[in-house]
This record gives sequence, structure tokens and C-alpha cells, in this order.
Amino acid sequence: MSGPFAGAVSVLLGLLAGAVVNIAADRLPGAPGEAACAGRRRARRAVVLALCALGFAALRAGTRGWVQASWLGLWGAFFLFVAVVDLEHRLVLNKGLAVAAALAVTGSLLRLPLAPHLASCLVGGAIGLGGFLVLALAGRGALGAGDVKLAAVIGLATGYPLVLRALAAGIFLGGVAALCALLAGLGRKAAIPYAPWLALGAYAVMLQAALTLPA
Repeated sequence: MSGPFAGAVSVLLGLLAGAVVNIAADRLPGAPGEAACAGRRRARRAVVLALCALGFAALRAGTRGWVQASWLGLWGAFFLFVAVVDLEHRLVLNKGLAVAAALAVTGSLLRLPLAPHLASCLVGGAIGLGGFLVLALAGRGALGAGDVKLAAVIGLATGYPLVLRALAAGIFLGGVAALCALLAGLGRKAAIPYAPWLALGAYAVMLQAALTLPA
């Protein structure tokens, strides 16, 4: 499948993924937010749909086949879901993390393209969990339990040694966000959601690794 038809299918798949992200972000956190946020939610839904549609189309055009594009598209949708929920609710949901962990391990077992081998997957998960658990304990509340579990899922998805780059990118972006908040006068104790930056850093590294594979 190639040409305009493939592009149209990828856009439709992206719209479907975006709709799932929006529904999950609206329903899974529990009680809906106040009515005053309704306008922002409508805007968020439109942005999520646009990002997923454009993202899936770009992945299909820039990767080697539907399997690679779908794998990266699923992880992009997951990371977008994580970012939306953490920004809106300051939560990293266990349900979403469990599904993502199962996806990572299943991809490794099936030896899907771009999925790490099982040993690499499990070692990456252990590094993400252990490393961020130490950071959370040392940081005295700077990182939450959800951030630690997200780091473990990122490790499962990227495997060793890519997990090191993925988490380093997330830590760097989170630090830049915290510095910007400080410069903006929000203070050192401002509640900066950390999961979106971990998600963005991990996905950027996953994309870079996939798109620079030798032909």
C-alpha cells in the first residue's frame, strides 16, 4: 500500500488513535474537572486529534512499513496520553502504565521491528525503575511514584542501552522546564508536571533511533 491511499489510511489511523487518547484522558482520571475547563478540553481534543493525524502520516512516510509506523505511533499516542493527563490532573495513571508495559513486553516477545530484545527490555525497565527510585528518594518529593513507574515503562520500551539516553533527555527537558518556571517567577516550589518531559524526551530518542537505522 503506497501513495495517496496509504497517506489517507495513516491519517484515519491517527484520528482513531487521537480519539482513543481523548476518551481515555477524559474518563480514566475519574471525576471530570470543573465546567470552566470545558473550553480548554475542547481545544485539547482538537490539538490531540491534529497531532495524532499528522504524526501517523509522517511516521508512515518516514519509516519502513506499517509495522514500524504503527509501533512508533502507538508509543506516541501513549506518551501524549501521559502528558495530557499529567498536565490536566497531575496524575500518572497506573492503568495506562500497565497497558504500556504489556505492549513493550509483548513487542519484545514477538520480536517486532524497533522493539528491543526481551533481555534488553527487562534490563531497561530495571534501570528506569531503580534509577528513578533512587532519584525520588534523594529528591524528597521532587519526583512522584508515577514518575518512577513511567521511567520503568520507558526502560521497557527502549531497552538497554537506549534507556540511558531516553531518561537523560527527559531529565534535561524537565530541568529546562523547571528553570523556565523559576525565571518566570513561579518560585522553586511551583508544581511542575514532570511526566510530560520524560515522555517527550523518551519519544524523541525513540524516533531518532528509529529514523537513523542503517538501510
